[in-house]
Amino acid sequence: CHQLRDSYGIYIFSGNSDNVSITGAYESPVSYPDDLWTAATTPMFGYNFQKWEIYEDGELVQTITDPNGLRDYLPDTMPYHDITVYGVWEPRLEEHEIYHYYEQPEGWTPEDLEAGCVTAQVGEVWYVCDLDTDVETREAYLGDEISSADSYTGREGYERKPYYQQTGWLSNENTVLESYHDFVRYDVSFICTDESGKTISHTVTQVKNGETVTVPEVITPAGYTFSGWSDGSSEVNVGEQIPVTRDVTYTATLTPDDDTPYTVEHYVQNTETGSYDWVATTTEEGTTDTAVGTDVPLLGEYSEGYEASYSPTILIKGDGSTVVKVRYAVNNLFTATFREESETGKILGRTYYQAGSPVTIPD
Repeated sequence: CHQLRDSYGIYIFSGNSDNVSITGAYESPVSYPDDLWTAATTPMFGYNFQKWEIYEDGELVQTITDPNGLRDYLPDTMPYHDITVYGVWEPRLEEHEIYHYYEQPEGWTPEDLEAGCVTAQVGEVWYVCDLDTDVETREAYLGDEISSADSYTGREGYERKPYYQQTGWLSNENTVLESYHDFVRYDVSFICTDESGKTISHTVTQVKNGETVTVPEVITPAGYTFSGWSDGSSEVNVGEQIPVTRDVTYTATLTPDDDTPYTVEHYVQNTETGSYDWVATTTEEGTTDTAVGTDVPLLGEYSEGYEASYSPTILIKGDGSTVVKVRYAVNNLFTATFREESETGKILGRTYYQAGSPVTIPD
């Protein structure tokens, strides 16, 4: 014999509709809201319906996996026990979108926008997202933290813009994050050295991927030859516009010419006065900015009986203005000096003579 209570209840927590709470006496009629029957079949973002769990007076008595099976179970009149029903849902991966915006070249304006693309602007820089190719679809569970900075290959020649990646939580089917990408910047170096490796000029220009850089001119001093710019595999010309797709270093060398002219002035000693008189001028060749050395060609007619002298450390200027003076001193030329016999010892004269020759005494 079951002793009846004054009231019993049917409590339904579908998870996808309003909670249902019905109370009444035993065998009193029960009516249910219309949306209860569609609660399990109506899609719920982030979840899949799994089952109904039915409890009678707090004890699990049945599970129903058919979303529509609850209608067959629930009574039309109040039973003599409480019924509690729970809709059980399991998390489901949901899609969200990442819009990837890419930096545009300098001078680009929205007037250049192609169909199917959207724009964004950061400062003075324009970015474009192609809705056909630059929208990424990812999956996450409802409430998960999501980020646009996760692994993504993207377009070649671009890199993620620092501090312009978004994070958030997956909250609804309209969740969209944005990611910004800048052109990769490459360093283009032009280094010019001399033969010893000493740097004459060194410039570094940062260039956006795909843009061009102008090959610089090197001021070539007189007496030098410019080798031209090369990256080791190819040569480029001064003034040429070269596209940049990588870090690259171009080198060049200034080589001193070995046929730089210089002037040689020849002076021969006068046997009567002891001074040097010009006798000839010749033009010779040597290597720019090197010393003339000891191999300056001498005049053949003064190769015997004379001793030539000049400074071998004189550098050959690239502009051809170097002058080397060669003096031919007469061998065994002596000086006789005549002084008066007085306290001052005034010089009365000098006479130059060679060994064995007479000396003329001044008046």
